Amino acid sequence: MSITRLMPLSVDGEDDQQFMERIYQEFNLLIYKHACRYFIDQAEIDDVVQQSYLKLMKYLPKLRSLERNILPGYIVNVVKSVAIDQVRKNRRKPSVNFSELMDNFDESFVNPISLEDEDWEMVNIRQFVQAILNLPESDQNILKAKYFLEWSNKDIAGMLGIKENALRVRLHRAKQKALAIYKNEHQDER
Repeated sequence: MSITRLMPLSVDGEDDQQFMERIYQEFNLLIYKHACRYFIDQAEIDDVVQQSYLKLMKYLPKLRSLERNILPGYIVNVVKSVAIDQVRKNRRKPSVNFSELMDNFDESFVNPISLEDEDWEMVNIRQFVQAILNLPESDQNILKAKYFLEWSNKDIAGMLGIKENALRVRLHRAKQKALAIYKNEHQDER
């Protein structure tokens, strides 16, 4: 074990601002990466990163005393704590609802969910959105990112921390679930 790994990150004569700048330079990517594990929405990720830095500033004396090899784990725990708090806060307030997007939905759906299945030709888009609302939140989020926000598979897979092939499977399954819900709700209309 190297001596530098056991030394604290703090340097003698360094003020708090300089110390936090060094924390930012060395650990910003780590903080961002861990914030992405909890959220897909960029605004929420940015909030978690910002709140993590604010929380880290509260513990400057503790951070200065930690050994360099322990500091990343401590920072990750702070990010995790902030992210969990944000998730709890989001559960209390209503989340983005697909029904809010209904007004511009028809125009935004340039390429409706594409499957080589004749069932898709008979789907009423507005009713299908209602079927999507009945899916688990994880499936809703994947469909929202793909078709409303028009993110690429690569971007969605990166945010979820999965491979693109796994994402394609999840997208396909989410679309199939939504179609099954749609069919069950509208089988009498045929």
